Amino acid sequence: MNVSKKLLIFMLAAITVLLSACGGEPSEKIHNNLEKSVEIESKAGEKQDSIIKLEKKEKVIYDKLIALGDKDMKGIQKLSDDAITNIDKRKDLINEEKDSMGESKKNFEEIKGQIDKLETEKEKSRANKMYKTMENRFSIYNKLNKAYLKSLTEEKKMYKLLAKKDATHEQVSSQIQEVNTTYKKLIETNKDFNAKTKAYNDQKKAFYKATDLDVSYNKQKEK
Repeated sequence: MNVSKKLLIFMLAAITVLLSACGGEPSEKIHNNLEKSVEIESKAGEKQDSIIKLEKKEKVIYDKLIALGDKDMKGIQKLSDDAITNIDKRKDLINEEKDSMGESKKNFEEIKGQIDKLETEKEKSRANKMYKTMENRFSIYNKLNKAYLKSLTEEKKMYKLLAKKDATHEQVSSQIQEVNTTYKKLIETNKDFNAKTKAYNDQKKAFYKATDLDVSYNKQKEK
């Protein structure tokens, strides 16, 4: 079983803008919200760092547990308890990450009222395309969040089963298969999220290019 499932989640690209427009211009207001979302989602990136560290620790625990075989039940139960504690910590971090993403979404959606105020149809078209992509990205994130929580639920079931003296080989094998199935779904959804994030970052650059904002692009962050 591939226990280590490091997620490579692309974060929003930070773009520095040297404002040449007036303070109240719709393009400037949109920029302020877009870059605030970058700042908010940096919190989610920090959670990912902690989650990845816990995943690595779980991999060590799992390897030790498997090495024990079925003879040292006391050792197996202790390691299973450690793994379950690890899972609970990751669940807390995932929930905190979701809160950050929800805050980012709420902030981002504030640009909707500014799009129709943009000066040109080209600006409006690119802004609307960017907006739709970001909304789809948030939708995929919700699926990613649910997929991760599902994987944690199945992991916990697996460790509880491994710690049972009367668990059969068939039961354990079936549960390991269930865990692997959730991992596969998680990885697939993560790829979709990364692709949508990249598309949004590219469309944000295209939108800024269509406006009179003087921009410089920082290196895109990846977690």
